[in-house]
Amino acid sequence: MKKTVPLKRGQLCLPLFKFLVVMKLAIVLILVSAVQLYAGVYGQKITVQAQQTEIKKILTKIEKTTDVRFLYNYDLAPLNKKIDFTVNNIDLPAALNQLFASTSLQYRILNDNLVVVMAGDNAAAYQPAEIQERKDKLYNQQPLLKINRLSTWFPVNSGFFSRSKVFVKAVNEVSFDVYPGETLGLAGESGCGKTTLGRSILRLIEPTSGSIEFGGTNLRGLGKKDLRDIRKDIQIIFQDPYSSLNPRLTVGDSLMEPLQVHQFYANHTRRKKKVLELLERVNLLPEHFNRYPHEFSGGQRQRIVIARALALQPKFIICDESVSALDVSVQAQVLNLIRELQQELNLTYIFISHDLAVIKHISDRMMIMNKGEIVEMGDPDEIYYHPKEEYTKKLIASIPGN
Repeated sequence: MKKTVPLKRGQLCLPLFKFLVVMKLAIVLILVSAVQLYAGVYGQKITVQAQQTEIKKILTKIEKTTDVRFLYNYDLAPLNKKIDFTVNNIDLPAALNQLFASTSLQYRILNDNLVVVMAGDNAAAYQPAEIQERKDKLYNQQPLLKINRLSTWFPVNSGFFSRSKVFVKAVNEVSFDVYPGETLGLAGESGCGKTTLGRSILRLIEPTSGSIEFGGTNLRGLGKKDLRDIRKDIQIIFQDPYSSLNPRLTVGDSLMEPLQVHQFYANHTRRKKKVLELLERVNLLPEHFNRYPHEFSGGQRQRIVIARALALQPKFIICDESVSALDVSVQAQVLNLIRELQQELNLTYIFISHDLAVIKHISDRMMIMNKGEIVEMGDPDEIYYHPKEEYTKKLIASIPGN
């Protein structure tokens, strides 16, 4: 028989002591989580001490410590003094008023926590003379894209033996021009034909009738080879970043594929160097080159899609609901990137969205589409604040907060 060895003094206390320590740590963690939950629900106070002189750096600090995201409509100027203030999520407007009181800038809360930062009445960049100067520069050029009476109809068969057909007029007799360096916003409710129009311009969907002239070339008269050659100048950013990338290809291979198809650069080494530059330009890292699409978030995937669109150095890009699939926390980042790339590369955009508030702040002109037709077109501010069509009024009235 085994002898029972009596426990020495302290051997029984050690496991008990460990158990009590673990329990104390667990209670502390529970209390911390409860405090964080309380702060998240009822609003937390974040103190920001601005040591920098640029307001953009201060706003970046706010983004890192709150759920607020900023969309910049202006090259932010330096401040004249340092700022020390507190951001309270419960009273966000009051905190922003305190911040912007030291500048000539203004802000507008679009939706949820998405805030547009814009120049105030005293900021030189938004003086009427300079706005008119930009318009004169844009619209005194020859149009880059001319759309004339473009229609895309889809037949609906009424029966197997029936000869008569009914057509869904997804795009019907649409005409407009787009000028070099311009952002033309296209807004309308879901199902109005916005995406079909964008894809018809690229001939991803064959139009039924009408003309598409890009840089003096009629796209509808081109064969497959010529159309492929001209597509290096016309790119599209699709709505869904998840289905826009081949899941079997690494990010590097996806970005190099168009360079290989159009025979850009002499060899693999130069193409890889170009791809790494593109990744850096859209704020991604070199190590992302060998990763697969499923390893990225939605916002990162959309940045990859933007990089792929830029790979062939296009003149014209159609942004088809390019931020609609993203949450508010990354929408502003992608919109800021799209705007910066336009200024840097002199890109021309058609920006398609159902969000009129976003289109108003990113576009030089705005078009409203309903049931396949353009019902209103003009200056974004004029349409937003003084709409003429009843449909446009209803669309603007449906925006939360209006």
